[in-house]
Amino acid sequence: MPRPGRGQRVREDLADYLAGRPDWPPWDAFHGAGRARLHDQIILQGGTKLWAQRLEITPPHEPAIKRRWTEERIRATLTLYLTDKQVWPTPAQFRADGFGQLRDAITRCDGIGAWLTEFGLPAPHRHRGKRTWWTDERREAELRRLAAGHDVFPTVREFRLAGQVGLLGAMRRHGGIER
Repeated sequence: MPRPGRGQRVREDLADYLAGRPDWPPWDAFHGAGRARLHDQIILQGGTKLWAQRLEITPPHEPAIKRRWTEERIRATLTLYLTDKQVWPTPAQFRADGFGQLRDAITRCDGIGAWLTEFGLPAPHRHRGKRTWWTDERREAELRRLAAGHDVFPTVREFRLAGQVGLLGAMRRHGGIER
């Protein structure tokens, strides 16, 4: 029996993921549920509006005008997001809560250090103590994994799609991309 076409597989996977949802989830929800590749295939095979129509659910809203993440915008959004939080959220928690873009903006703006101090929350366990989370060895291992099978250095988009914005930020902070 022949394999179902890619479109059929996307339809089945998407129908399974969206079961019971009345509307289209944001990208961060796909990512947080471990379905980033499914979202990539949706984009490659017609886009979110087309697939929402095919599955007869409310299509995604038109993207709002994108505003730059300034320090003031980060602070205002963090103030709302961190209400009732006892510990600084992990990157995965930011994404699961629909705040992945905020977390990426924090990474691009020198990381969480100053924000931890300003908001007075303890860091997630991996940031406590003197241990460095992004060691030279870890950066190299993660970059090799990301670049496996490629002849050229990954693009910023590829870092983002792979959920490796933190790696990109760590590389920039520790010697730059050229290193």
